[in-house]
Amino acid sequence: MRQFHVSPARQWGVLSIGVLALLLVILASMSVTARDVGATHVDCGDRLMADTTLDSDLTCSGNGLVIVTDGITLDCNGRSVTGSGFGGGHFGIELVGRTGVTVKNCHVTAFGEGFFLQGSSGNTLKGNTANGNSRGFHLISGSSSNTLEGNTANGNFDIGFVLSSESSGNTLKGNTANGNFDIGIHLKDAFGNTLEGNKANENSRGFHLIRSSGNTLAGNKGNDNSDVGFSLEASENNLLERNTARGNGTVDARQINCVNNKFVDNNFGTTRASR
Repeated sequence: MRQFHVSPARQWGVLSIGVLALLLVILASMSVTARDVGATHVDCGDRLMADTTLDSDLTCSGNGLVIVTDGITLDCNGRSVTGSGFGGGHFGIELVGRTGVTVKNCHVTAFGEGFFLQGSSGNTLKGNTANGNSRGFHLISGSSSNTLEGNTANGNFDIGFVLSSESSGNTLKGNTANGNFDIGIHLKDAFGNTLEGNKANENSRGFHLIRSSGNTLAGNKGNDNSDVGFSLEASENNLLERNTARGNGTVDARQINCVNNKFVDNNFGTTRASR
């Protein structure tokens, strides 16, 4: 039988090629998964999979950060996440279908949506600011049982806080929504939510409920808005208790096509109801 002999130099060359190929495969794999992270240093567009504390500000041309794992904490540590402008429709911090997540100490500005929760439940947003976006905080598509406490949404082009599309059972407590172009705090097709101790001043409309029922508004302030402090439209069975509305441009509290809403011990200067 004929035998073939491979020189040592050629053997070394073949081995080197094999090692190089393996390294290329490993590097390619790392490049694919580099966007799924859970670390201190992150970049715009990263998908967070573990507890994360920011160590630097982020300036993003697209989306900011996406949380893709339940039960984790994002602590921005007072750092800023800044977009390219609210006209682009991008998200600053996004949760889709998430539960048990905590987001705190984040400053988000210049996005279409500052904080965006879609179909997400049982999360906590605390001590964040969303100023200078189109919308500051937006809960949509049945987002439920979330707690938003001590957040600020000022100077947004559209709305400070929005609960819409059958978002229910959420608690908004001690938040501030001042100086937004349209509405401070807006409930649209939202049910069974609790708004307590929030401020919505110097907007066009402070608090605006449309097609929303079974909500409780207690101890909130809607002062010095250019149109109205508290506005309810086509909404029923809501409780407004111990709220204050003074110095609003058109009227302090208004109902349009509403039934069975209950008003208890509120401090409203002027009120109006129509059908």
